[in-house]
Amino acid sequence: MPFAGMEGTMRINKVKILNHKWIIADFTDGTYWGEILISYELDENKNLSLTTEKSFLYPQD
Repeated sequence: MPFAGMEGTMRINKVKILNHKWIIADFTDGTYWGEILISYELDENKNLSLTTEKSFLYPQD
């Protein structure tokens, strides 16, 4: 997780596979929440590689 939970443990709520290369997910600790953009690839041995490209924690009002 790109951010430590401030009000508990950060957990992923929803994951959406956008295409053959990109995943977007949202996460929360119950109070704070954000989104993460991940690139992924499978090599010839079907080993999965995940890379966090961007992440964003939404500001609180």
